[in-house]
Amino acid sequence: MTGQLKPFRRYLITLAIIILGGIAAVGGFNYWTDAYGIFGVNHLGIYASADRESKAQAYQKGDFNAVIMGNSKAAMIPAAALNKYDFFSATFGGAMPEELYYFADRYVDHGEVAIVLLDFWSFRDEFPIKEDPFAPPTLTETLDKLFSINTLDESIKTLRRNIQGEPPAFSPDGSFIAHRWIISKSTPNDILAQREFNEHARWFADFSISPDRMTYITRLAEYLRGRGIWTVAVLAPMHEHSLELMEGTPAAEQLEEWKARIEDIFPTTVDLIDSQYSAPENFFPADPTHFTPKAGVKMINDSVLPVKDAPLK
Repeated sequence: MTGQLKPFRRYLITLAIIILGGIAAVGGFNYWTDAYGIFGVNHLGIYASADRESKAQAYQKGDFNAVIMGNSKAAMIPAAALNKYDFFSATFGGAMPEELYYFADRYVDHGEVAIVLLDFWSFRDEFPIKEDPFAPPTLTETLDKLFSINTLDESIKTLRRNIQGEPPAFSPDGSFIAHRWIISKSTPNDILAQREFNEHARWFADFSISPDRMTYITRLAEYLRGRGIWTVAVLAPMHEHSLELMEGTPAAEQLEEWKARIEDIFPTTVDLIDSQYSAPENFFPADPTHFTPKAGVKMINDSVLPVKDAPLK
């Protein structure tokens, strides 16, 4: 009987070595690739949709004296094209005001300038308050990023795209490298554009400002001022047709109140909601929600940064 168990025992030991070796190989490869940028060793570039995970590491690695914050609208603005300061793009797809506060509270402890681009739509109470996505990962989350099949798949994609010479999703200053996205959205598509306008109309018809989000944006302003950082709130421009759709809706009724409250929170506020930047040519033909990078750079360099050095009235 003992003689019969020995081959089986050897089989189990061999199987365990193979399994553990495979797990170690997966973990080592995922760590070396660092596809999400959470281990601080990524050297191939971030190709995954991991702006929240990767930008915390990128900000800490760099030497920046200014930050631009916001959602995907602000992400359209390449930080390196902004004048005078070394900007980091702390911009996140679908970011809510509370997430901007979370990022600043954890990482932005110095600097000369903070541009906070505020999107009126992101203050609606349609969605619950988000938890802090920048909190240190738990042990379970770290192990998942090391050993999961999903991470392995993303690591393989990262390595393949790097070898093929594709540009990563983000530059070291946090800017969104959106070549393919820009090309696709720059091609006129009336169906896609109308879909966006229909979504705007839906938001306007059922719009209610979240008091909790106003609290978080107040905390953000107070935090940045407390660090001695000159801070300006920029009210993001809307497409002129979206402004027409908003007329007579609950959103229109609350917009002026919201603007007044933002101006109380941020002593320096630049209101561009209905401005020269609302012209259709400043937005993507197939995506009237987002202004183009060219328009965004002009907006910040010509209409926002000069405010810092303007004489007080």
